[in-house]
Amino acid sequence: MAVPVTQLILDCISPIDPAFPAALSEHAISLKNRFEQLGHLQDLDDAIAALRRVVELVPIEDPDSMLSGFRNLSHSLELRFYKLESLQDLKDAISILRRGLEILVDNPFNNSSCAGVQAGVTSGTLESRLDDLGHLLLFQETIAMQRRAVELTPDDHPEKAHHLLNLGVSMRFQLCCSFYRDHFLYAHNCFVIANSIKAGHPSIRLRAAIENASMCAEFRQFDKSYEMTLQAYHSMFASIPAFIWLGQGVSRRFEQLAEMGIGSLVTAAAATAVAAGMPSQALEWLEEGRNIVWAQLSRLRDPFDDLMIRDYALASKLKMVSAALEMVDSFASLTSSSRQALEDEARNHRRLAAEYERLLTQVRLVDGFESFLCKKTLTELAPVCRTGPVVLINVDQSRSDALIICDLATLIHLPLPKITFEVASGMNSLLQSSRRSLGLKDRSTIEVRYSSQENINVILERLWTSVVQPVLSRIQSKLRAQKSADLPHITWCPTGPLSFLPLHAAGVYGGRGLPTQKAYNLVVSSYTTSVSALLSACAQQGDSDISASTNPKILAVSQPLTPNLPPIEGTVMDVIAITKHFPENVTHLSNSSATVDAVLDSMSKHNWVHLACHGKQDRLNGIKSCFALHDGPLALSQIMGISNAQAELAVLLACETATGSEDLPEEAVHLTSGMFVAGYKSVVATLWSIADVDAPFLADVFYGVLRRNLESGKGLKVAYALHEAVAELREKILGGGERDTFRWIPFVHIGV
Repeated sequence: MAVPVTQLILDCISPIDPAFPAALSEHAISLKNRFEQLGHLQDLDDAIAALRRVVELVPIEDPDSMLSGFRNLSHSLELRFYKLESLQDLKDAISILRRGLEILVDNPFNNSSCAGVQAGVTSGTLESRLDDLGHLLLFQETIAMQRRAVELTPDDHPEKAHHLLNLGVSMRFQLCCSFYRDHFLYAHNCFVIANSIKAGHPSIRLRAAIENASMCAEFRQFDKSYEMTLQAYHSMFASIPAFIWLGQGVSRRFEQLAEMGIGSLVTAAAATAVAAGMPSQALEWLEEGRNIVWAQLSRLRDPFDDLMIRDYALASKLKMVSAALEMVDSFASLTSSSRQALEDEARNHRRLAAEYERLLTQVRLVDGFESFLCKKTLTELAPVCRTGPVVLINVDQSRSDALIICDLATLIHLPLPKITFEVASGMNSLLQSSRRSLGLKDRSTIEVRYSSQENINVILERLWTSVVQPVLSRIQSKLRAQKSADLPHITWCPTGPLSFLPLHAAGVYGGRGLPTQKAYNLVVSSYTTSVSALLSACAQQGDSDISASTNPKILAVSQPLTPNLPPIEGTVMDVIAITKHFPENVTHLSNSSATVDAVLDSMSKHNWVHLACHGKQDRLNGIKSCFALHDGPLALSQIMGISNAQAELAVLLACETATGSEDLPEEAVHLTSGMFVAGYKSVVATLWSIADVDAPFLADVFYGVLRRNLESGKGLKVAYALHEAVAELREKILGGGERDTFRWIPFVHIGV
């Protein structure tokens, strides 16, 4: 509650009222929270004064409130230590906890759950001060208190894991000073036990595994075989589902992934597996730990066909609960009008998630369904390469590697020493700044400043020499073996900062490079957010290419005059181009007819959708990324609610539809991902703003090639259609594209 509210409540209660200590504690916590938000020291001083009074007033018959008071006071003193660096505050914080420990241990009313009072001063406070003898003594006292807390807490108590985690962290910092193997093993044991306590909070168990893996990686001399490090990562992956729980809303799950830094931990785990000589384990971990939320949403839409045959009743129950979870999983709460409604909705969400997990456990007891909806192994992922090699590129602080699936029997590991994490991050930063200075703001505006074109060419050449050329050279024989007169096809699946860079356009430009030094002359490129997502799309597609029908239903949405946004008249030309090639197939919504509700409704009734409008990637909250329609934004969160089993192709000729969030590079939080969740197997999207004059030309060629492919019985071959359209844009409009690479680079194909 806000400080004025807690103050008002406090003013209404007599100091001799039994409820006064609780009200005073609530007011103190509000003051402390306001200090953490605004930084006003007076709030923290007042909170400490109030909490000192609380610990004196709480009766001995209420050990839980005593524990809370001691903890809050100690934490507040620690906060003031951070602010003022007064050693007395740190001493007082430890003294308060020591006093609390003594009182609670001897308390006859204590049910033992409070006996393990937590040493609230984090060892990190002292990490940089261990060279000072007095501070080191304080640190040793903190460890002694943490050990005592662990000893006094019952093994089945939820706080046991928390105490062990903090003791492990303290021992790890002591290890930084001593480099003793015994300290390493002690901390390792604390983390292992903390992670294994089922009653522990999911975040604590996950943090214990993360701390353990980080420590093992830092002190490699104590784990030369990688055995303990790999086991710690196994524990981390096993702990993630309970932390990123289906019972939380989608937005909250994305927040938790960012807060815990799961993405970078996953790439670190994969790098460790590669270093240990286990590339298949690296690939499986990358699949398990990336696109976590999207995978959860996709699993809710699994048709359960095999299970339906084996146990119809159980499959029907699971399908019903999955559908109900999907209804509440995203953002129905945004329409709730009261706090009570929000609480009821959250309670129902948690109930459905628990029932879903119970049914999954029941399904996995059925013979033959032990791995139902579980993570996929390399053997299960390998069929994804039927349209060409799939190249997963892991970029980590420690090393970079390509893991290439070429056939059902082969996983090729290729080290990429030239593309370090720092180099990739630097290229990404340079690309973003170059984009801004080029002046392409949206489809309506093109104010090109060519000074930054050279920077883009530098990036493309670096991508060629450090990533694309080594990969293509390594699999040259595999590419030549593809039985087709067309260029071979390859699918890129990059991680980390490489996720935002245009691998498909890598090459040597500026009039210096040979034709064989440009990726587009050697392969047709697609992207995928994960190998599993591509495999799922391939499975839904069947043995034939997308759309065996030559008569698809196409929804075309154009917004030449969006309220409060610049006009983009070329969007009408997009639709004219589509209608030229598919005259009987198009439903057109434009301007006032293109409302959010109308577009959502129509998307569920058409195989293809073409969106020509303003688009926006929300860099702070990716799920708020949107298309701008006549009556407001069509957000990623709303697209996720669509379920269209007949969906095939989405063409998103808006701006930044495949950009993603830099805070969550491994989660692909962009509009294209929403299309995959909605059921589309193939998406044409944009990495950044496109020119309004380019989109209609590209659409004309693209849909013309699609029509030709369908009529010739080839299937859609979307990647090839886009490749041909971009080539014509490059040659006929941009005079070869050597100077204006930024104009054709943003068009990408994702999916099948």
